Parts: sequence; C-alpha cells; structure tokens
Amino acid sequence: MQHLAPRSARAIRAFALLLSTAVTACGSSDLTGTTAGTTGGTPTTPITVAGSTTGLTAGAMPAACASQSGTLARTLCVFNVFTKPLSTTQQANVQLALTTTNAARWSNLPVGMVPRNGLEFGSLSSAQLDPALAVARAVLSDTGFATFQAIRAADTYLGQSANGYGENLYYVAALGTPSATSRWLLQIGGHHYGPNFAFNGPSAAPVAVTATPFFIGVEPQTFTLNGTAYTPLQSRKVAMYTVINALDATQEAQAKLSASFDDVLVGPGKDGQFPTQQGLVGTSLTAAQRALVQTAILQWVHDLATPEANALMADYAADSSLAKTYVAWATSTDSTVQGSYLRIDGPRVWIEFACQGGIVFRNQIHFHTIWRDKLRDYGGSISTASVRAAEFGRQLAEARVHFAPAFGRADEWPIAG
Repeated sequence: MQHLAPRSARAIRAFALLLSTAVTACGSSDLTGTTAGTTGGTPTTPITVAGSTTGLTAGAMPAACASQSGTLARTLCVFNVFTKPLSTTQQANVQLALTTTNAARWSNLPVGMVPRNGLEFGSLSSAQLDPALAVARAVLSDTGFATFQAIRAADTYLGQSANGYGENLYYVAALGTPSATSRWLLQIGGHHYGPNFAFNGPSAAPVAVTATPFFIGVEPQTFTLNGTAYTPLQSRKVAMYTVINALDATQEAQAKLSASFDDVLVGPGKDGQFPTQQGLVGTSLTAAQRALVQTAILQWVHDLATPEANALMADYAADSSLAKTYVAWATSTDSTVQGSYLRIDGPRVWIEFACQGGIVFRNQIHFHTIWRDKLRDYGGSISTASVRAAEFGRQLAEARVHFAPAFGRADEWPIAG
C-alpha cells in the first residue's frame, strides 16, 4: 500500500506515528472482509463495511479500457464505452455545455428538490448502469468508489422510511467535450454526494484531475442494508475530531469560533465565498498536531487516484502550507452534539465537518462535509462569481426541507417533481 509522503523527516515520523494510532483506533482495515485497495494505489480507509461487500463490486472496468494508463485516459475510455451505445436523446442529456450555471448545479438536497445535470441512474437499463458506475470507478480510487457506493446505499436505506431517496436517484454528466487536451468537467452525484471532477488538460500537470467542490454527507451515520453494515464517514469523523481533541486547553480556546453553524458554510451555491481565516494557526501546533491535520486532509483527498492525490497533498501538507493552515471549531468538540462544527482552512485546502439534526431519523445526528480548493474549484476554469441565483434557489429548497416536518411525517414532506 502506498502512502502519501510528508516533505520533512520530522513530519514523516509524526505521520507514521499517527497512522499506527489510527489503525489501532479504527481497526486494521476499515473495509472489513476485503484487502486494502490497490486501484490508484491509495489507502482504503474512509468507510467501515462489515459482512458482504457485494454492493461495492459493481462498475467493473471495461476490458477495452483495462490497459489505459492514467486517470484521464482511463476515464475517457470508460466514458466512451458508456455513452457510445446510448440513444441520441440520452447522449444529449449526458453531455452539456461547460458553463458557470451548469457547473454550479449540484447540491446536497434530494434530487426532487434540486435537479441535477445529466442522466439519472434509474433511467438506465442494467446493461447501461454498470458502465455508468465504471465511469465513477475510473476517476475515483478504490477508497473513493467504495465511499460513493456506501452513500448510495444510505439513500436506499432512507428510501425505506421516506419518499424521494434511493440509490438510483444519482446522475452522471459531462460538461464540455470529454478530451485529453481541453478542459471539461465530470459530475457524478445526487443526495449527499457531489464531486466535480475537472480534467484540466496536459498543461495542468501534475494535477491533471481535481475533484472540488466535493460535498459528501450521510444519514444515518451507521446502518445495515441487505445484511451489510455501513459507516461511510467514520474515518473522516475520527480524523477531524482527533485534530480538535489533541489540542490543549489554551489551543482549544484559540481555535473556537464565536459563530455557530447549522451546516457547512461554503456549501452548494457558495462558490468562492471563503471567509477570512480564523481559529488556531498551524505555527501554534506541534509537529504531531500538524501531522494529525495532514491525515485529516488525506481522508478527503485520497478519494482521488494516487497521482492526483499525491500532487494535491504535496501542496496541502507541505510544511509551508501547514504553517498557514488554521483549525477551528464551534459549539462543541463532541460529534454527538447537534451543531458541532469543525474546519480546516489552509492557503488552498478548505474542509468543513458539520453535525446536523436528523431529517428522516429525527433523533439522530447526521453529517455534512465539504472539501474545496480555493484556487482549483472546478479546475480553476469556471468563474465562481455568478452563483447568487443558484444560492437563492438552494436556500429556498433547504427551507422547505427544514420547515416541512412541521406539516407532517417525513414520508409526507413535499418533494418537487
């Protein structure tokens, strides 16, 4: 298993100590019953799955693409295998113009409330769905694909208790013309999952593929579906709260934000709206604490394949970057408390972890998180200034979600068609 290398001997020692601690805390493998993944070479540590892992094996790599080297070439090949047999109407729906409006059309809300770009999984035949999932597998690491499948499973679990949720209510779309030489965007997502994979062209090396904005959430935190137990965001939660709980009393006080947060701050429709850095700066952290920050960042970045993840981590986790990276919290440092909120805010990297009250399961906490790159959201090729209308629509839809329970049970909430 390859690891993402810190840049100094001191960081290497701290990082090695942290990894051994994390393995002890989370178990020898977070993907029980499987071997640590090697596709893309990234560590498989973002999800816990006990029992059968049948649901994680879909989306097999097409034979025609098996020999392709590199994320871009592999994704182009699989996307072509997926789209070539589609009808003319389906092809027109899956490939759209690369515009600010289209790029900003993603959300954490159910798709009935905020429509997504592209083709819905539920509209595809079984012969079409597997290649569609292979597109996701091509651009993600094993870790990232397993997490994607677990979030889809969570939606199917929600669908047993409320309308408007399910593993088929996910979409795939290409914005711009898929190409090895020009910029284009791949969106794969639905409720609680919203990455934006930007293919930036060969001149963008070594980061030829980026993934932000990348929203990921889950409700409920843990569940069992068809005999398989899932805890999709366990490693992210553990890593983030390990950072905050490693602070001493003075540091914790310095890291506390005066505001409170009921959701992530720079979520859907908030492109480019990063606040002034607040909290505890990296120069006030020990080497071991900075290594904890590095590992927390890794929990999001290693959803990408190794070359891209390594290139991003080389920047995010460089000593010079970590020295200017702030950690912060609000309301509580306990993940069981509604309103508990954590943040990592670097020169480029932005990660938020928010604990919300349950929507379908009202007595449970559920998680929202987001990873952004201040310089390279949408690959840096899309303007982030013209999203005010999209933000208004998102807030309106969100208000319906939060206030609708007053009018009836969860399965009676109004879902727009």
